[in-house]
Amino acid sequence: MYFPEATGPNNGKPPESDYYTSEWVRSYGNYRGGTTCGWGTAVRTHKWGKREYGNWHIGAWGVILAKNLLEKHGMPICMVNGAVGGTRIDQHQRNAANPNDEKTIYGRLLTRIQTAKLTHGIRGVLWHQGENNSGAESPTGDWDYKSYQQYFVDLSAAWKQDFPNIQHYYVFQVWPLPCSMGPKDDELRNVQRTLPSLYSNLRTMSTLGILSGSSGRGLCHYDLEGYAQIAHLITPLVSQDNYGLKAQQDMSSPNIRRAWFTSAAKDEIALDFGQAMKWTNRCKIWIYIDGKTAPISSGKVAGNVITLQLKSPTEAKTIAYISGRFWDGRPDDKLLYGTNGIAALTFCALPLTSSKGD
Repeated sequence: MYFPEATGPNNGKPPESDYYTSEWVRSYGNYRGGTTCGWGTAVRTHKWGKREYGNWHIGAWGVILAKNLLEKHGMPICMVNGAVGGTRIDQHQRNAANPNDEKTIYGRLLTRIQTAKLTHGIRGVLWHQGENNSGAESPTGDWDYKSYQQYFVDLSAAWKQDFPNIQHYYVFQVWPLPCSMGPKDDELRNVQRTLPSLYSNLRTMSTLGILSGSSGRGLCHYDLEGYAQIAHLITPLVSQDNYGLKAQQDMSSPNIRRAWFTSAAKDEIALDFGQAMKWTNRCKIWIYIDGKTAPISSGKVAGNVITLQLKSPTEAKTIAYISGRFWDGRPDDKLLYGTNGIAALTFCALPLTSSKGD
């Protein structure tokens, strides 16, 4: 498995990742493209407690994910971390003229995997990236979010060419206004939310509901407890897709399917998430219509559908959930959750239709 991931400071002290190693969890080389160190036991960081990128480093949530999978399925695992902090998605692209270009992130990673003789052993990609695309100008000269989808499609095509046995992709939707980067973070998260519509084997996981220590709430990085929660969120999906685990319930993030007015009066809106949902009236502060806080008097839930009663009729054309502009950085009981306990993906500028449709 290969995954870029953002590694934050060691602010917390929990859990499993701090000193965990196993002879059955391995990695190869280092993120600089180094291969002389060869194979080794995967570690969180090169030196415990320090933010260093060294040999066989796979990061905090990589270690915990590997630990979870090893203990659950009893099979050895290899992970290769291709992360480079503070990078945009265009910086991860493949140089078609020279795929092994050592000046590129992709080329250094490809060389490591080829040297390890793993090109046909990579089964999945876990992609946690996007902070630096939330408000930057892309090489196209326009906002990054407008080209993010195509860059991801091109990158996944390159992965599939060089690692032909990839079976699954896992994308993490970044936080609102991540690392204080905007003002197009809402749109960037929406692109990440809609990526599964282009693939039959891609899942997007929310990080919004992660609650970690006092300094690790995801505004930019997480503490170790937060990274542990990232690993625990994705473990069931990786287990289902790669180890044949039969899940008793849907363990994906709720993803809005459609929104519509339930009557000609246009004073009630239904939201279909495609899986069983929860509702609390405290959630209404994060819902917007046409860019303004929705005038919601109450809400209710029936299975997959949340119905919002408005205080007055509206001619609004779009609806959104969570805005980085107003986000206070405090995930709590005001978020939308599925009955599986996983936070819903944020969305923006979703069309409000006059009827449910098909």
